[in-house]
Amino acid sequence: MLGAKEFADFEHAPAADAQVAHALFVAGTFTQALTALTFDMNTGVVSARKTITGPVKEYMDKLYGESTRLFAWEPVSAKFVFVDSDRTAKGPDFPLKLYTIDPTTGDSTSVDVSGAKGFPSGLAYDEAAKSLVIGVQTSSTAQFFAVDLKTGAAKSMGSVARGGDESSKSFYAAYISHAHNGQAIRVGHAAVTAGQDPGVSATSLGESASTKWADPALAANHGLPVTVHTHPAGGFVSLAPLSGAGKLDVVSWDASTGKADIVAALNNSNVPQAYQTGPLGYVGAHVQGSTFSSLSVSLGTAPYGLGDKWAVATVDLSTKKVIQSPLNPQPSALGANAASLSGFGIPAATEVVV
Repeated sequence: MLGAKEFADFEHAPAADAQVAHALFVAGTFTQALTALTFDMNTGVVSARKTITGPVKEYMDKLYGESTRLFAWEPVSAKFVFVDSDRTAKGPDFPLKLYTIDPTTGDSTSVDVSGAKGFPSGLAYDEAAKSLVIGVQTSSTAQFFAVDLKTGAAKSMGSVARGGDESSKSFYAAYISHAHNGQAIRVGHAAVTAGQDPGVSATSLGESASTKWADPALAANHGLPVTVHTHPAGGFVSLAPLSGAGKLDVVSWDASTGKADIVAALNNSNVPQAYQTGPLGYVGAHVQGSTFSSLSVSLGTAPYGLGDKWAVATVDLSTKKVIQSPLNPQPSALGANAASLSGFGIPAATEVVV
């Protein structure tokens, strides 16, 4: 049966020269489950599929198969990590739990978070500071915490006043697109409800936290980035949509200088598409050394999105060489729109060569 085959875990040795990466998907034909795929970034060949067990499975069961936000990735331990509210307790100051997922085994853990409560509006792993940064907002402030991945202890990283409404550039500061070296970055619109006033907020974390807003630096004929990672040469590197087409390309940009360039034009790289609705869902990206990697959707020609496929792209930021490959097998037999991405990461031990 399709459902049984689709849900069957498997594992075989990757190729000797495989450059291993991991991804999490919520997928399934008849019931939904969170699963981890291990694959070669240069060929897309999937060497293992593991259904997630333990506390994260219990967490997912409460979502009734719904998709998730993108979980953060910690490359040294090679685990996905996230914090969420314990909604079984009394709110609005819900206690928090820290979850970890080992994609090689499917095992997960959870621990209570101490020192922070509420709802994490944003989270990102700061590789430079080696901490999971979360943003929790109240009606008046955006609060930031660094969560210890072993103990769950949350250390305050300061707070900023949100202001009274969207006219304040820090109103959505707790929604974090990226964290690096003590800064929480958000790329988006100041007026979210109207989709107006695009820009970048950078919150310097610490006892005297503060938020600065800058106009976006957009590559020619491209819109706001949909992923954000620190570029090894300075500034940021992202996937950004080609204006009027929606196709994603790799761009570099720096809001402090206003400079932006097209690093590489990708072939048929897109945000997931919901049938008769349009773009809906997440794509993933990661930077390791001088290599940018991403997971996005290659659109097919079959009706109802049945031919759409999740595909990995790797780009050498120095030479601009690009390799793109569809995942094989796919996380769902019913097309990419039947499998929502929950995380993407490359272990620190993987030496990436394009």
